[in-house]
Amino acid sequence: MKNSSDNLVNYMTNFTKDPELLVRGFFVWISENIQYDVDGYFGRGQKAPYDCEGVMKCGRAVCEGYANVMEELCRKANVTVKKISGFAKGVGHSADQVITENTRTNHAWNAVELAGKWYLVDSTWGSGHLNQAKENVKEFNEFYFLANPAQLITTHFPYMNNDMNESMKWQLLSKPVSLSDFSRRVEYKSSAFKIGARAVSHIDGLIEMKNELKMTFKSDGPEDITFSARMMLLDGNWWREQRNTTYGYMENGIFTILVHPPKPGTYTLDIFGHPASIAMMNNIPQLMSYTIKCSEVKEQDFEYPGTFVSTGTEKVILREPLSRKLRANTEVKFKIESPYLKTVRAGSTLLQQSGTSFTGLVKTGAPGDLVIYGNRAGQYDRMHGLLSYTVV
Repeated sequence: MKNSSDNLVNYMTNFTKDPELLVRGFFVWISENIQYDVDGYFGRGQKAPYDCEGVMKCGRAVCEGYANVMEELCRKANVTVKKISGFAKGVGHSADQVITENTRTNHAWNAVELAGKWYLVDSTWGSGHLNQAKENVKEFNEFYFLANPAQLITTHFPYMNNDMNESMKWQLLSKPVSLSDFSRRVEYKSSAFKIGARAVSHIDGLIEMKNELKMTFKSDGPEDITFSARMMLLDGNWWREQRNTTYGYMENGIFTILVHPPKPGTYTLDIFGHPASIAMMNNIPQLMSYTIKCSEVKEQDFEYPGTFVSTGTEKVILREPLSRKLRANTEVKFKIESPYLKTVRAGSTLLQQSGTSFTGLVKTGAPGDLVIYGNRAGQYDRMHGLLSYTVV
């Protein structure tokens, strides 16, 4: 069955004649049985075949092979199908790379007709993805089966036979998106749509900035989302993570992320997020990816304070001080807000509460670490870390 499209179709049609169930069966089978040809794609080995039977025999393919298998299986099962080629914002994509009609297309997927209506299917991306180390991560992704066209267009743009008018029809949108809009819009990951995450302030993927940047995001889903960010600097030929260069907080249903690059340069800013009701430390889904070009930075040694899990669960908003580094033996004004906390302590100093705000002057003392603690009870109950500073 694995080596023959005829055998696979005959096997599946013995169980159902329903076209949607058959297409889903093909989608799942491809995901489980075909590996992405990473070595062939990056020129590290002989390329796998593209034709359906060749792909099914060797079990490896790039997107063209995946789409060919889906196309052949559907045809033999009497499901109307079309192979689509075009542009995709996959691994290696950067928002500063302008996509035009002269750009070489880099992806293939399918459209299937079910009960008189067309739907989009990407069995390549449905089977997994490539990570930054250019390794294939096998991970079934339901999102790419009968994908929402309004969501898929953020990463997939059909362009076939140098015919833009005809190609745009395969977006399956009543108001098709232009190639220029597709090129400049921020790259959304499927996980963003699963939880209803949306960029508010910056809808384009390329951001040009100076000094500090303020970005806002929100949830269109049933609950708030805790967002976070990771900034990577292009240093020669390497991307290096820049720690403590972002700080985020939730206020009135809007999540704000402050960004302060350590120096001028080109950065990637990856946005992550999860439902606020779930405390997550690891494997937080990536939602979006930006390219940042920073031309000027006034405070090159600036860092935001470190944060803890409780910073998010307690919906802490830090008003001041925003700089992680504090001078030793000086008085520093602190102002922190939270709708849940009853007690906040900066080191050994209790901050004064007024409504949801906590303020106070704090003597920093000798060089070392200064941690802000808080809880929902009294000052003598167990406290949780909220923010961390460095006294220098």
